[in-house]
Amino acid sequence: MIAPGESVLVYGAASPVGAAVVREALRQGAQVIALDLPRTPLANMVEERVQAIMIDPVVDQAALEEATGRASACILVADAHVGPSTHRELMDLAVLAPLSMLFRAADDAKLRSLVFLSSVRIFGRPRLIPVPEYGAVHPRTAYERGMLDAERIAIRFHEKHGLPVAILRAAYRHGPRFDGVVANLCAWAAVAWARGIQSLSLPANAPPCQFTALSDLARVAVALVGRPEAVGCAFHTAAPGTISIADLMRRALDAYGLDAREQPLPGKFLRRFPGFLAGSVSARAREQWKDVVSEYQLRPDAPGPELSPWLLESLKVPQVYDTSGLASLGIPPTDVPVEEGCAQYLRWAAAEGKWLPPLVREGR
Repeated sequence: MIAPGESVLVYGAASPVGAAVVREALRQGAQVIALDLPRTPLANMVEERVQAIMIDPVVDQAALEEATGRASACILVADAHVGPSTHRELMDLAVLAPLSMLFRAADDAKLRSLVFLSSVRIFGRPRLIPVPEYGAVHPRTAYERGMLDAERIAIRFHEKHGLPVAILRAAYRHGPRFDGVVANLCAWAAVAWARGIQSLSLPANAPPCQFTALSDLARVAVALVGRPEAVGCAFHTAAPGTISIADLMRRALDAYGLDAREQPLPGKFLRRFPGFLAGSVSARAREQWKDVVSEYQLRPDAPGPELSPWLLESLKVPQVYDTSGLASLGIPPTDVPVEEGCAQYLRWAAAEGKWLPPLVREGR
């Protein structure tokens, strides 16, 4: 736990996850040093009582050492500036290089605690359900391999130098300010509605998935600070309830007054659905999404439809995770059900001009 008045460094603070961690640390009485790369909107995302520092950890090592030297604990958001489609070269530049420098600076500063926020995606396609916290990993994409390499660097610093690292892997995230899978599904529904489609077929046999709200992820990350029994360990955090991608899509269709037709899809079809076809479908949908953004004056950065590898994977294999590690520490994994988190995101996105709730628009 964070002690009142303790100085906590948050790296990746300009990202949605990092900003949520900053808010939670402030709520618990910490003095926060928000650290992120230059050219990020850090100054616009943190409160006045937060000290914002924008540096490149690889280039400006002296400033990094000075910042870590003023903190007693650190929370690192590993994927603050990368996503599932990131190629390997960018993973090396945007994740592995700066994190290596951050781990070294944290070790030199003798921080009492470092919480490293990773992702369950290091496991690739799960072989055991629920996925154990120390299960076999099968990363396939550059993002998954990069996140796994970052975890290994963290553990290496712990084993060789005694850096007090705890790893927290988040299930698929949702909530206000996070343009993830919920945003992608809403964009698919908006394109269908704009094209005059009255209903869409959804797989009736879609497997269950677990999510975690940004507010819950931040709460758990802060709760791990300074816990000696968490050092050297890895934990999963996810809401206990499950929901399928098809059910999430049905909620998006309902908001647009569209019908969902359940249609059993054979597992062989889903397993063999080619990636190049998914990319082609996504490309056509994105072109149609541009028309929706223009016609209804949505924000240019509104996330569009995407058939990502993860989305396809979630239609094939359950995405359910063992969270017993947090339970053993007495840390509840979630307070926000995924349905409520999705509703919170949609309300935020509509207010921000990133989503079009057409039933309240006149003339359509």
